[in-house]
Formats: sequence, C-alpha cells, structure tokens
Amino acid sequence: MLTFKSFLSEAALRSSGVDAERHSEKYIKPYLPGGSQHAKDTHTVVSNHAGLSSGDSVTLHGHEVDEKGVHHVTVSKTGSKQKIKIPTSKLNKPVKANNRGLEQEGKLVSHLNKHGLMTGGGAGSTAGNDFHLIDKRGAKSKKILGSEGINTKTESGIHGEHKSDIKSTAFGQITIERHPKTGKWHIPESSRSNRPEYAKAVEAATVTHTDGKTRSLLDHMNHVQPLGYKPSEGNRLATNVHSDATDLSPAHAYMRDHHVDTVHIDSHGTFRAGLSEHKDRHKLGLSPMEGAGRMRVRQKTSNPNKRTVQFSITKLNKSNIHIGTDEGAKAIADRLGHNK
Repeated sequence: MLTFKSFLSEAALRSSGVDAERHSEKYIKPYLPGGSQHAKDTHTVVSNHAGLSSGDSVTLHGHEVDEKGVHHVTVSKTGSKQKIKIPTSKLNKPVKANNRGLEQEGKLVSHLNKHGLMTGGGAGSTAGNDFHLIDKRGAKSKKILGSEGINTKTESGIHGEHKSDIKSTAFGQITIERHPKTGKWHIPESSRSNRPEYAKAVEAATVTHTDGKTRSLLDHMNHVQPLGYKPSEGNRLATNVHSDATDLSPAHAYMRDHHVDTVHIDSHGTFRAGLSEHKDRHKLGLSPMEGAGRMRVRQKTSNPNKRTVQFSITKLNKSNIHIGTDEGAKAIADRLGHNK
C-alpha cells in the first residue's frame, strides 16, 4: 500500500505545459514567504543544477513565470544565504506537507491503492492527474501514468481529479494579458495551447455591467479596465472582476484539458466529469457533476498587464457514490471488474 510518506516523495514538479500552473499553485505558492506553509527546507532538488545537487533541501523565496510561460522559483540551499533561480521542474513535491488539500489527496491515493483501484501515486507524476482507476473489464489496455512516470504494468485506466472541497480551490485557471499592439485583454497562444477547452469557456463567459449591458468577459474587461487602467494605490482587489453565474461547463472544460473522466471532492463525493460530462463513457454509474459557479478575474502577480481567470463552484449537488469510503470504493471496484 502506498504510504503518505512515499506519496510525498514522488516525481518532480512541472515548470511548463498544462500542469505547471496547477503544480505551482499547489506545491510552490503555499511555501513562499507569507504563505500558509512557509518554512525552511520544505523541498528537495531533483537533479544537479546551478550549483545545487540532487537531494539538497531548499527553502523557497520567490516564484515567477517568464515570457515563454515557464515557471521558476528562487531558492536557497540549507545552510546557505545564496539565492538561486531554477525551473520548478528541478524540485520534488514538498517534503513538509501540512497543507490540508495535499494531505487529503495522499489519503485518497493510499485508500485507492489499498482497494486495488490504482497503483503508485497521483499528482506530481508525469501525467499530473491526481488519481486513476484501473479498469479490469477486458477493455483494450493502456499504460497508466503514475509515481514513476509510466508504470511497468499495463492496465486500462480512468484518470481522476481530486479536490478537498468547493470553497478553497479553483476548478480551472488561465492567464490573460494585454495584446502587445492593441493593449486589449486577450488569451495569448501560450495559454490557449495548454488549456484549449478552458480558453473557450473563458471566452464564452459573460458579465452584466451596471449599465445594463451584457458583454463577453473579455469585452467587459476591456470596457472597465482599458489600457492605462491603474487600481487605486496598487490595490489588487480593485482589479477583481466576476462573471455572471453559470453552470459547471467551465469546470468540465478544465478537466477535459487534463484528460479527466471523474472528479472526487471529499465534501461531496465522486462524479463523472470532464470527458464524461455528457455521457457515462466508462459506465461507472456516477452522478454527473452539476451545480453553479462563476469566474473571477484578478491580478495575482506584480505585472499590471496580466490577470488570472479562475472558475469557482458556488453550488454543487452531492453524488451517489463516495470512493473515499470503503463502501464506495468497493462499489466502483465491482463495476470495474475487480471482484469477478
């Protein structure tokens, strides 16, 4: 069985691609100065780089994303005051994990391993998915991406996303920025290529302004925050913009970008989602993820020409199955052919 300790020690973080921003949000930013998990020597180095050696413990001091969308972190080695900037891919997941979401994810992974529903680890692996479910019903097998990248075992698998609750996490996020020529807010190709489905959802979002007009979210941004807009005294809260309420299509779009068919939310249960939003592709009998939510645009960095668009769920119906329980795990194991 996968232990929580071994779960924490798994593969490197991502510095680019579809999982990079999620990894930074989950495994980097809480450990920066001012973050809820900030402490000394929270991460270890994956391989020799820029004067650091594989296995060195480091403390995090800063985070930034370059023009190409590559995430970097500024660190210092144990016993040294020298600060070094490296790609986040040079770090393993934190070795000091008091973050509730990470701890809950580790418990779910351990629980699913115990029931034989998955092997190895979840997020932080090459795939970036939080968990997977092994299908033993005779479907054409495929390699499962787990704790060591691609596992040696070949199984048919269903990829899943894990969230602790709906209040403290985003179900999708993307960066928008001012166009270098027109100054208008748009989704740059670097963001769109990593999250094509979620990008479409952002462009489809609307905002009803106080003038009574309903505009697309991006048109509204250009209306209320045109080129030259400056929040009073650098107050980032003044940059926050919320979309009209909508169904959970944006969250499903986010999960399609991550090749996810199911999502488990500790507070609400296990749902079909993402690629299985409209059809129970794997015949698991899970409730569809249904509810309401809205997007929030905010300035998360010191760059005034960039914003992050996040989708949050405000209402979620509960599912008929909770794989975090023994009863729920057994029910899904039966449907996946584990107990024949």
